Order: sequence, then C-alpha cells, then structure tokens
Amino acid sequence: MKQKKITIVCLVLLLTFAGVLTASAKKFGGEHLRKNGGVLNMINQLDLSETQKNQVSEIVSSYKEKMVSSHETLRSVRQKLHNAMGQEPFDESAENELRLTFKEAALIKEDIFVMRTKMLGDIKAILTDEQKSRLSEMRAERVENMKSRRAQKRSMMNCWSDGQVP
Repeated sequence: MKQKKITIVCLVLLLTFAGVLTASAKKFGGEHLRKNGGVLNMINQLDLSETQKNQVSEIVSSYKEKMVSSHETLRSVRQKLHNAMGQEPFDESAENELRLTFKEAALIKEDIFVMRTKMLGDIKAILTDEQKSRLSEMRAERVENMKSRRAQKRSMMNCWSDGQVP
C-alpha cells in the first residue's frame, strides 16, 4: 500500500513537471513541444516498469527546482526583452539594451537546454535497449514533423515577401 502511494505521488510530480515544461514551451519559442508533449511524454509511451517509473521520477525531481527557477528567470528576462523592443525612439542606446537583454536570455536558455540534456541522459541510462531504440524513433519522427512545419512557415513567408498575400 505504501509503495503504491509513493508511486502515485511520484507520477503526480512527474506529470506536474512535464506540465510545467510543456506549458512554458510555447512562451519560449517551442510551441511544437507542447503539441508533441516533449521528451517526457515520449518517455511515458515507453511502457516503463514500476522500478523505472520510480527512477524517472527521482531523476525529474532532482532537476525540477533548478529548471523551474531558470524558467522563472527566463520569463522575467523575456519581459525585459519585450520592453526593450518597444522603446521609442529606437536609438543606439535602445539597440544596445536589446542586444544585452537578448544575450542574457540566450545564456539562460543555454542552461535550460544543458539541464534537459543531462536529465535525458540520466533517464536514458535506466532504459532498456529496446526502449532507447523506440525513443530514438519517436525523436526522429518529431524532427521530421518540425522540418515539415518549418517548410510550411518558409513557404508562407515567401508568399508574403513576394506580394502574394494568401
């Protein structure tokens, strides 16, 4: 009974963390992550054993505090970036502020990317070879979907730039 409660609590934490990541994905230029559910959603599709689920939950929990903190910092920096973009007149001083703020946001995004990569590496370490293979297949599908969306966006941009308003 106690083990069942622990498993439920861990899954709730995992789903909460996945929700935080996917809910914030759109705000950080990753709308496609929300649609596809991200890596944690793919992990959920791998038919993990109870032991693996507990291990994933522990891994995610170990990164959660720092990830949430980084996302909160990024949100405030993105607000500064938004404010800098709206400065009038847009002179050299405003341009410098915009560039500095953009670099600040880029550093935070880099940290988040590295943390996610480390977390995924830790998770992959507990997967079976079959699960790793399935995860690679799902990620490849995701990359192909992103390429398709990019091509569609490029096509739309070309229409507008060529004066062919859809």
